[in-house]
Amino acid sequence: MFNVILVSGPPFDAPLWTHVVSRLNDHGVQAKTWPLFRGDSGNFSEECRKLAECIESLSGHTILVSHGLANPLAMTVSHRVDLAGLVLSNGPLTGPDRFTRAVSLLLRAPGAIGLPFLTSSLGLRRMVVNPYVMDRDTTVAVCGPVLTEPGRRARMQKFLQTVEWNPPKKALPTLLCQGDSDILSCYKKTAFIESIGEYLTVDPVPGGRPLHPLERPWELADRLFAWSEKLPTATSMS
Repeated sequence: MFNVILVSGPPFDAPLWTHVVSRLNDHGVQAKTWPLFRGDSGNFSEECRKLAECIESLSGHTILVSHGLANPLAMTVSHRVDLAGLVLSNGPLTGPDRFTRAVSLLLRAPGAIGLPFLTSSLGLRRMVVNPYVMDRDTTVAVCGPVLTEPGRRARMQKFLQTVEWNPPKKALPTLLCQGDSDILSCYKKTAFIESIGEYLTVDPVPGGRPLHPLERPWELADRLFAWSEKLPTATSMS
């Protein structure tokens, strides 16, 4: 059986994965989230080190799942620990995309401009198919803790300033499971796919937008589960 660690990048927090974890648990998978910016300076290398230490402390094989600006983190960590597989959801793959640049600009803007937009349901409704999914309570749960806690917000800004872009470890089984209606990210996706070759499985979520793990969690969880059963290290996840 695999361990599954799920990491979301700024400005989103671990509750992005709540229903994905629940669905994976229904499949008998041991899944948990890894929140960023809990201590130290938030430097990209520090966040990589802490995540790698978490994975190394686990027994058995681990699949690392990332979304958004956690994608470069997960790809870098894949060089530091032995993973059974890597799952990349919507977000940048080879460099900053439009959403990444927008988040960075808003975080540097005066608080009266940047934070209210990033913590408003109105500001995030274009990232889902059904705008009613991003109600006020959901938005606060997914974005609020990272943006409104001064310490975590400062560490997030440091992370954005120091982020590094590395491809996944060679020959690592990788699943690219992105919503195929994402107009904000998926930067240079074709070049990324060609660079990974035979070790990459592409299984898009039809009609999914950037926050499909929140809106349609079963789509990602079920695809991850089906893919994991075909991995070379798989025994049984049921």
